[in-house]
Amino acid sequence: MMVFMNYYYLAKKSKTALIPIVLTPVYILALALYPTNISGVMYVSTIFTYVNVTIFILIFFKNRFLSLFE
Repeated sequence: MMVFMNYYYLAKKSKTALIPIVLTPVYILALALYPTNISGVMYVSTIFTYVNVTIFILIFFKNRFLSLFE
C-alpha cells in the first residue's frame, strides 16, 4: 500500500511523495532506540509503514474532499 501511494504521488509530481524521505530520520532514530532483536525491528518497520500510509490516505481524502467544492 505504501509503495502504491508513493508511486501515485510521484506520478502526480506532488511533494507528498517526499513524506517517507522526511520520516526516514525518525525511522533510523527509532531503530537505534528499540532493542536490536528481529521483533523490535519488525515493530519499528510496521509503525513506520503505518504512519506513512495513514498520512498518504489522509492527504488523499483531503484532496478528494476539497475537489468536490471546486
